[in-house]
Amino acid sequence: MDVLVLVDDDSWEAKARIHDTLQTGARALGLQPLTWSFSVHIHTPQWLAQRREIRSFFVTEVDRDKVTA
Repeated sequence: MDVLVLVDDDSWEAKARIHDTLQTGARALGLQPLTWSFSVHIHTPQWLAQRREIRSFFVTEVDRDKVTA
């Protein structure tokens, strides 16, 4: 399962903190480690807009199948 997380800060440090938070949440729910179940993509809204402009296959699929929270 692909998970797209949109953030203002997509620095390496920020991505690491987000990934750690997701891992902690998965463990708390008794789920397998994220790397076995999820492909986490952490990007900015600007990245998403650029990918939409070029009609990225990944973003097209995200837009089609998305579940927002």
